[in-house]
Amino acid sequence: MTENREPYTSSLSFLAIVLAAASAAAQNPPRRLELSDTVRSAPRAERPFVPAPPAVKAPAKGPAGNTPVPKRIESIFQKTFVRDQTILGLFAYAPSFASAVTTSPVAWGATYLVMGGGTYFAATALSRDLAINEPTSWLATQTAVRGGLSGWALAYAASADRSHRAGAILLGSLGGAAGAVALGRGMTEGEVAASVFVADLSALGGLAATHMVSSFAGTRTRAGTAALAGLIGYPLGYWYASRASYRVSAGDVTTLWTGAAIGATAAGTAVASGHPSAGAVAAALTAGALGGTLLADRFLVRPYDHSPEDGQFVALGAAAGGLIGAGVGILTGVAHNRLSPATAALTAVGAVAGVVFVETWKAPPGDAGRKLARLELSPAGVIATATGSAGTHTILRWTF
Repeated sequence: MTENREPYTSSLSFLAIVLAAASAAAQNPPRRLELSDTVRSAPRAERPFVPAPPAVKAPAKGPAGNTPVPKRIESIFQKTFVRDQTILGLFAYAPSFASAVTTSPVAWGATYLVMGGGTYFAATALSRDLAINEPTSWLATQTAVRGGLSGWALAYAASADRSHRAGAILLGSLGGAAGAVALGRGMTEGEVAASVFVADLSALGGLAATHMVSSFAGTRTRAGTAALAGLIGYPLGYWYASRASYRVSAGDVTTLWTGAAIGATAAGTAVASGHPSAGAVAAALTAGALGGTLLADRFLVRPYDHSPEDGQFVALGAAAGGLIGAGVGILTGVAHNRLSPATAALTAVGAVAGVVFVETWKAPPGDAGRKLARLELSPAGVIATATGSAGTHTILRWTF
């Protein structure tokens, strides 16, 4: 006898379909296997609405392509800029302007008050219209002070009268601050510090050169030479920091000053005895300072990245070690006079030992290096240009 199993088989098939559908419905979200071609041609099933997360706006690029500092930090730098410029207005801009335009005491006082108060509002408006970061603020202060001194030195060298010297101070200080705001916004802290360092070192070198060339050069000639040499030093310092294959930080520049001071002290051993001429002293100290700067660049700047605090610790360590060296020389009787070759030598040795101690103790991080410039070809841009696609396409990209 043959049993009819068709109803039973149909019932099992129906139950399997129901279980499969229930399992698929239990998945959250339902899984689906799609083929790309099928998805392109077949209609897509409706998906549950999921709200997109709020978009985060990318920070806008700064003047030199740099990402601007956060608003809170930027406001701090702006306040620092306004504060420093106001102080300069009271002690440099206002008195020089008043002396340049009037000789009457009453008019001088009124002009001073107007110029001094106006500096605050001018600096505030300038900081609001332009992005003032920390290097720009610091450079504007430094160049304003040195620009005023350079203006006075050049006017003094030209035998200018009192009012013209005051006008030169005003133009030099305002020109230095304006140049820093215009050019310094794309500079790093290391480039700013290196520019000021080389400018100061060049000014001292120019002053020493006047003693080496002619011991009888007048003070006007020396003042003018030092001012011109300092002005030449600014682009040289920027070129050094921006073109070096290693990173030059603001703390690294402080170590350059330390190296120059130690080198000049060591060179003093050659001129500390006897009665050397002014030209011989200037030549020895200049050579020692340059040698110390080169050694500091080789052994302190290239291998490490010093923070400003690290640079200050190096300078303090050198000063403390130098004092110990000089004290040892005096206590042991090696240095019979307060200023002798032995005193200078022991002071320099102690300073070097202090630098070595600080570098070993602080252990600054290694130099991060500088990203080399590279030229990249964009294949997508080349293909789009070759096929005549509408729009602007990038073919070459130069990163530096």
